[in-house]
Amino acid sequence: MSTASYDRDVDTASASLQDLSYLITERDNLRRSGSPSAADVAGKAKGALMKADKLIDGLDRQLKALEADPAVLPAREALRKRDTLRKLTSERQRLKALERTTVAQTTSVSDKDALLSNSSRGGGGTAAPLPIATPDELQAKTMIEIKNQDEQLDSLSKGLDGLKQMGLAISDETSLHMKLIDDLEEGVDKGNTALRREAARAEHITQDTKTCWLYITICILLAVLITLVVIGFGNVVKT
Repeated sequence: MSTASYDRDVDTASASLQDLSYLITERDNLRRSGSPSAADVAGKAKGALMKADKLIDGLDRQLKALEADPAVLPAREALRKRDTLRKLTSERQRLKALERTTVAQTTSVSDKDALLSNSSRGGGGTAAPLPIATPDELQAKTMIEIKNQDEQLDSLSKGLDGLKQMGLAISDETSLHMKLIDDLEEGVDKGNTALRREAARAEHITQDTKTCWLYITICILLAVLITLVVIGFGNVVKT
């Protein structure tokens, strides 16, 4: 298990939560409009939620395995990753609560049936007139629609805030990794320079050693030569 593989899984989990948020919003809009395709989108949302659960649970197991080896994951980086996972878990819980929320239709089925019934009455005669809504009823209906839209906007705002926090956390992780890589490159460069310096020093010492033995040999030969000259000069003096 490596930190790079874990980071890729974090990105996948973040994208899965984003897809789930979009599906929940689309499902709620279809339910409010009474569209029959809301059931299909709801099924996709459940599948996305199961996928997100599986990914986040897997991230928790992977992080525990990485935390067990400080050589692979230092303590400071482990804290950052644990905080990112905590934010992903919180966003999953929020979306899970939204997925379980039932949104009522803006126009109820009974109202639709009443409209159809009124339009089909009378046979060849005059159709029954539709009831005219009072200003208070129109205002109440408008307030309900505004409230539903506000709830939807609040849900989108919370989802965007969660995604923003996850993006910032991923950015911090990337910055930390780049700093670690820079420190590693700097250490390698320093080690390489020190190695070259030591190699040059060793070569210089080797050359000095060879020269020293050469000087010693010359001195010995010079001493022998002087001795022979002195002995020869002594013999000449005696004769």
